[in-house]
Amino acid sequence: MIDWESLRAIVLDIEGTTCPVDFVTGSLFPYARQHLGTLLSQDDQQAPLKPLLDEVRIAW
Repeated sequence: MIDWESLRAIVLDIEGTTCPVDFVTGSLFPYARQHLGTLLSQDDQQAPLKPLLDEVRIAW
């Protein structure tokens, strides 16, 4: 379950709203693809991310 009290950021769907669609597909997706694995493999990041990742696994 998400702890809404400690939530520090919300990712919004910006594709086509605040920036062109090609920026999202051409810049943001490749950036995320390149850096997400490193972020998820850092031990100090696991504790805060684990509940969210568990929710994604269940929902997916």
